[in-house]
Amino acid sequence: MAHVTYPNLRAEMARHGVTNKDLSNEFACSIGQISRRFNLDVEFNHTEMKKIRGTFFPNLSLDYLFADEPLGNNEK
Repeated sequence: MAHVTYPNLRAEMARHGVTNKDLSNEFACSIGQISRRFNLDVEFNHTEMKKIRGTFFPNLSLDYLFADEPLGNNEK
C-alpha cells in the first residue's frame, strides 16, 4: 500500500468538505502547487501550516494535522 501524505489533514479536509481548490484560493496559488505539497515535491512551511489550521481547523493541533501517520481521535 502506498504511503499517504498528511493522512489526518486529508481526513479532516474530507470531513469538513475542504478541497485543494479551497486551499489554493486561500494561498492565491494554483491547485497544482497544492498538489505538489501533498505529493511532497514541496513541503508546507510552518506559516502555511498555521494558516491552514487557523482558517479551516482552528480546534485541531498542527502536530495532529501534519503527522506522518494517522492518529486516532483521542490524539488530536
